[in-house]
Amino acid sequence: MSSIEIIRTERRRRYSEAEKLALLAEVNRDGSTVAEVARRHGLAENLPYNWRSHQRVRASIASEPLQFVS
Repeated sequence: MSSIEIIRTERRRRYSEAEKLALLAEVNRDGSTVAEVARRHGLAENLPYNWRSHQRVRASIASEPLQFVS
């Protein structure tokens, strides 16, 4: 029996900030887990976790007071 090689030609999908926020909002709204929402939308499970982590970092940076260096 010969083996079959599968070659993927699809490119990585890029998600806009609006799409990322909408998916993360779905987690909060439905009470679903991040993994459930990822599966429902055909995403790798780690993507929404990464997005949520980055969102938290951005929020913490935005809440810090500005410091000017003279």
